[in-house]
Amino acid sequence: MPPLAELQTVAQEGYAPDDSSMLDQLREWWGFLDCGDGDWIALTGPAEGFRVVDVFHETAGQPGYHKIVSPDLLTFFNALLDRGEVFWLDEDFVGLGWL
Repeated sequence: MPPLAELQTVAQEGYAPDDSSMLDQLREWWGFLDCGDGDWIALTGPAEGFRVVDVFHETAGQPGYHKIVSPDLLTFFNALLDRGEVFWLDEDFVGLGWL
């Protein structure tokens, strides 16, 4: 996790193309967990209900490619602590949909 002063929106991270139809949304999504492989976990903005999504650098900004991994931060951190691993990358993990 980056220090609080270094948090950036998904749009600021620079992975989403400038012509993405999701750019306005991505300006409100906060990337807070760098998985170290080009994969980020982000908190969506109010339009999407502040859900937790998986953002892959190669598909950032493409509609339908952001897996919802948790309905909120509390549920996400509880699952992360319970499993002790990046559970959303498990082959058997079923997300809550796609944005």
